[in-house]
Amino acid sequence: MRRLFPFVSLAFMLAFASAPSSAAASRPISQAEGAIATRTGRQRYLGKPEDLSVPALQGEAIKRVLIALRNVRLHTTWTEWRKRVPLLTCEEFHGGAGWMDHHDYFVFRCEDEAACGRVEYFSYFMPPAGDEPTLEYVRWTPLAALDPETVDSLFAATTDTLTRIYGPPFERSGGSAPWLKFRWPPGGELKICKTALRAPALEITLQTVPLATLLHEEAELWVGEGRGEWVENDYLLHREIAAALRPRWPEFAAAMEAPYWPPLGAAPAVRAALADVKGERGEQHDLVFFAADVWAADQSRHHGPDVLQPIESTAPLGFHLVPRPVWTTDERTSLLDSLVARASENRWTDEAFLVKQVRGWDTCDDPFRLVIERGDAFLREHPDSRLRNEIAMTVAQAHETAWSLAMARCPRPDCDWDWEDYVLDAPPHREAAIALYERVLREHEGPETMAISGLKRRLPRLRLDVDTNFHRYHCEDATGFDVSE
Repeated sequence: MRRLFPFVSLAFMLAFASAPSSAAASRPISQAEGAIATRTGRQRYLGKPEDLSVPALQGEAIKRVLIALRNVRLHTTWTEWRKRVPLLTCEEFHGGAGWMDHHDYFVFRCEDEAACGRVEYFSYFMPPAGDEPTLEYVRWTPLAALDPETVDSLFAATTDTLTRIYGPPFERSGGSAPWLKFRWPPGGELKICKTALRAPALEITLQTVPLATLLHEEAELWVGEGRGEWVENDYLLHREIAAALRPRWPEFAAAMEAPYWPPLGAAPAVRAALADVKGERGEQHDLVFFAADVWAADQSRHHGPDVLQPIESTAPLGFHLVPRPVWTTDERTSLLDSLVARASENRWTDEAFLVKQVRGWDTCDDPFRLVIERGDAFLREHPDSRLRNEIAMTVAQAHETAWSLAMARCPRPDCDWDWEDYVLDAPPHREAAIALYERVLREHEGPETMAISGLKRRLPRLRLDVDTNFHRYHCEDATGFDVSE
């Protein structure tokens, strides 16, 4: 078992971190008692926030910061961490309505003040997750306001110190918020960054390599909640649609294989295919209707009225192309309605049902309710459907949404809903979500998708009743993106 560092408050730790051992050690001295502490006859620098702006003290101040970070033992479990630092101010994660950065998905966060700044400790569930989160991320920021010249000086001094000790940075970025990354033994990465969003500032962070890898992989496709999963799943679906269309409608098939989304110029091919199946019944008819709806939804997401209205007026398609911002779910004429009514007849009627589930049935009145009601009915009536696992995923996500809305505990106007309205139903929603997610994992076949990967990271939080901030089926977050599997 890993030997754990006996944590104490940082004010105490910084005063004694590099001093020789002594049985006659004096009591810890707080920052309020001044910048100089005395121990066994030696003067020790403790640091005050304003010292960062004093050139003669900057080097020693940065040294204190690095000592504080060096003495942190990452991967410590939450239980052990709280035993070592019982007096620190800590909070449990609760979600909200706003956009969140990856680092905001912590489970617990603790805060201390030392080394002229604020130190925050973040515990996460790391896959494969155990029974409790571990300390994976530490962030230091100065307490005092800094001018641009001071930030530049501190950035340079810290860079020089780290380079002498650990070698040159292995990664860097320029621009308005330049940063450098250094290898930090054992198994960590230290990042120093200059920021200027509200005021000039310096930020030093320490994170484990597994967390850094995880966040990097998510950021590669992550553009807004769920978008990476939508890109992955819709691209595969487009290819399968194209393969089915190709023998009879090659031009329509070529359009569906286009990168990112099918081109608007495919309108004549879409119109011709719809005319071709007019009066038909069966799988070919359902394929064209489903493909045309997928094509129309893509255009509605990516084009405004100035582009779509001329197409409508000069080349009627038999349905409307309505500009549809990615952060809303607008009602519109759908080619899927007749297919959904015949769910389970063939692959495309089931795909149509799944799309309607993912879109929340085009309603903003608590869409999770319809998703649960209709998804449960589908699973009961069609237990052998090839898409049963994908449908089960949407129902589980709807239950998780209802539970998370109650867990947010944020008042208006911070949240656009009254979380108290969802509290009584939260426990059964949580239990249903866990049961369905476990079923999805058991029955999942093939390579791991982003949706499955995200589920594995959220499931431990669900089991411990720790908010996941997952609001897929809340109208504010509804996007119509396919995040099912």
